[in-house]
Amino acid sequence: MDAFIFILNFLGTLAFAASGAMIGLKKNMDIFGVCILGLTTATGGGVIRDLILGLTPPMAFQDPTAAIVALVTSAVFFSRHVRQVLTHNQRRYDLLLFWMDTLGLGAFSVIGVELAFSQAQRPTFFLLVFVGTLTGVGGGVLRDLLAQEVPYIFVKHVYACASLAGAALCAGLWMLAMAAEGMGAVVALMEELAEQAGLSEVLLEPVMKTVALSILTRLTAEICRSAGEGGVAAFVETAGAVLALLAALPLVRAVARLMGELLV
Repeated sequence: MDAFIFILNFLGTLAFAASGAMIGLKKNMDIFGVCILGLTTATGGGVIRDLILGLTPPMAFQDPTAAIVALVTSAVFFSRHVRQVLTHNQRRYDLLLFWMDTLGLGAFSVIGVELAFSQAQRPTFFLLVFVGTLTGVGGGVLRDLLAQEVPYIFVKHVYACASLAGAALCAGLWMLAMAAEGMGAVVALMEELAEQAGLSEVLLEPVMKTVALSILTRLTAEICRSAGEGGVAAFVETAGAVLALLAALPLVRAVARLMGELLV
């Protein structure tokens, strides 16, 4: 898990530093401005997250690795060759900025949820989603404010909605995984009921998967609707229904086989 979080943190730092540096190039900043914007984008969300969780001084000031990666990345983007490649092709610039923001948003949202879960004494679902979302979008908001632009999440609602949905899904899975450790008695009861009903363990697994997928899908869709993204909520519900159907296929086959035997 530590290695996975380290890789996510490295990729997120790299992506957000590149994103900040690109905005600095667009604003015709010098190398100092580009590096500061890249550093702020890469570490800003994490600093705000640590202050909320009571981790002082923030990790960015305890371990300079993220700051060094951000500064080196920003300096590379300021190099003459990279500047020419990006500034002379608007489509390439927009596409790279979109993917850097997407990668950083996803990586930092997961890290925010993980850190909130490990640091809070009694982590709630709201706390996990809030910290995860803030970690994902915080650096970008600070970047846009320093560049004197309207923060991107207030212009493109899908940006914030994607962060909310990702953080909610991650938090839900994390809480389910942790809760599963204390659900031995419940699982044993379900296995006993399944045995009495003649339902094999092979068919019990898809039932549990289908229920879990249904709960997560409903929760994510409601969050999207609360953010005013009805279209995204409809997509999430459709995707969840398809996944739940796929997970329930073994059970559907067993029921169909049983019905066939009864009819014969």
